[in-house]
Amino acid sequence: LVQASPCATIGHAASVAASGDAVQVAAGTYDDSVVVSVSNLTITGQGPSTIVAGPATQPAFNLNGAGDSLTMMSISNGGGDGVDNSGNMASFVNDNITLNHGTGIVNSGANVNIRDDSISSNQGGIRNQGNTVSIVNDTIANNRAFDSGGVWSAGTGVLITGDTIDSNQSSGPGGGPAGINSQGPPGSISVGGTILVGNLAVNGRPEANCGGPITDAGYNMGDAGNSCGFSAAGHDLIGQQPNLGFAAWNGGPTQTQAIPAGSPAQGAIAANSPFCNGTDQRGAPRLQPGSAACDMGAFQAIGGYWEVASDGGIFTFNAPFAGSMGGQHLNAPIVGVAEDPTTGGYWEVASDGGVFAFNAPFDGSMGGQHLNAPVVGMAPNLKGEGYWEVAADGGIFAFGGAPFLGSMGGQHLNAPIVGMAADPATGGYREIASDGGIFDFGGADFVGSMGGQHLNAPVVGMAGTSCGYWEVAADGGVFAFPGSVFCAPFVGSMGGQHLNQPIVGAAAPMNGGSPIGGEGYWEVASDGGIFAFNVPFLGSMGGKPLNAPIVGMATG
Repeated sequence: LVQASPCATIGHAASVAASGDAVQVAAGTYDDSVVVSVSNLTITGQGPSTIVAGPATQPAFNLNGAGDSLTMMSISNGGGDGVDNSGNMASFVNDNITLNHGTGIVNSGANVNIRDDSISSNQGGIRNQGNTVSIVNDTIANNRAFDSGGVWSAGTGVLITGDTIDSNQSSGPGGGPAGINSQGPPGSISVGGTILVGNLAVNGRPEANCGGPITDAGYNMGDAGNSCGFSAAGHDLIGQQPNLGFAAWNGGPTQTQAIPAGSPAQGAIAANSPFCNGTDQRGAPRLQPGSAACDMGAFQAIGGYWEVASDGGIFTFNAPFAGSMGGQHLNAPIVGVAEDPTTGGYWEVASDGGVFAFNAPFDGSMGGQHLNAPVVGMAPNLKGEGYWEVAADGGIFAFGGAPFLGSMGGQHLNAPIVGMAADPATGGYREIASDGGIFDFGGADFVGSMGGQHLNAPVVGMAGTSCGYWEVAADGGVFAFPGSVFCAPFVGSMGGQHLNQPIVGAAAPMNGGSPIGGEGYWEVASDGGIFAFNVPFLGSMGGKPLNAPIVGMATG
């Protein structure tokens, strides 16, 4: 919808739109109840920063036309349902539908596509009475309703593929199915490549993943009670746990639950299965380069790690190699590397702010521009596209879709900034100084630091999880905050042990904060040595010839 003056509300834009129009919605919070009566209307937001909350008892969106779509919207904290749809051929893609007092999506239309969404903490996830509905690459978690917290469906031709359906509850007497409640005839719902665990009936049987006729399409994971009727013949995993991380910003515009290293859901689907085609909820390729299998559920782990040298050389360990600046001319040395969580590629960053992209989008850099202090690191935007660079004086430079959320640039520092890390809980970021001081921006929580405390060696970097972080010093010492068994625990360090070369950085796997005992980290030294603590050791450059010292690492 193109107008000389933007509409003040989404509802007004929809009311004056014609069939086939597109409404672009800016970032902001809208208290609105949007009724769409025309067909083929596309409403597109800016992802997590476009928030729509419906009024009491009314849905945030009521779609009645054929072919309407909602994309990149956050529909949250509404008094009624998130979306009520009666139109055929509707689509809901890359939406966060959370914390609504009614059901996330209520659908009676046919040929509807619900894809790459996070549908969580509503009074019911999806309630469907339409036929030929695809529910693909969605995280449907922590919803609660009388007769099914996750997916209730009376329609036929319903495909549930590549989803994570986790920790939903049914609250009715006697305890109905909490994950999938199939009310249609046999063959109505087909489930494949999906994780169904932890769905509970509050007042009845403890394992309540499924009820009603379910067709097993294979490569699913379910709890030991096996109410879904999964089988080994279908390559299903029964009675195993995926060890899902908490809902977090792990890349892409919607929240996901990451699968940590060692999860039985990793690599459980054969490469020739159709469930390995395409991308996951974030947009990451299902079949990673060099892989012979892909993962169950909505999240595809990239795994492994990269080391980067000051001459731009990249060394990969169970991670894809997409190219490097090694052997090429550089105006300034490389100081860090960051993974693009949606492509499995990475960026290298130099001290002059130059960014070099490999299987990742180039969104700009400070290369060739004036800097008050050298760049010392970078981090990806975990809530969408883009990245940040950070300088030794605390200046932050935002590129692509990464928002500027504040910085220490121009402010007094007791010690120089040596790095940064994105916060998967909020999508914000933290800067870290060599004296251990932590500076948080964009809602990232401050849970402690080594600032003002005695250090045997300067801090050189940090790694984060969804509820805390670790600082690492040049002598290998690790300082955990909050350091509890529940979040960012201390699980060991090289502090006080012999090192051939100083530690230059640390990284933690993208697991969104795994359950108790599931978190860990790696330290990397300038000679390429890797030291693993409660995470897999996958190899290193330690003891091998290097043309230039290692300056950092990144992990998938």
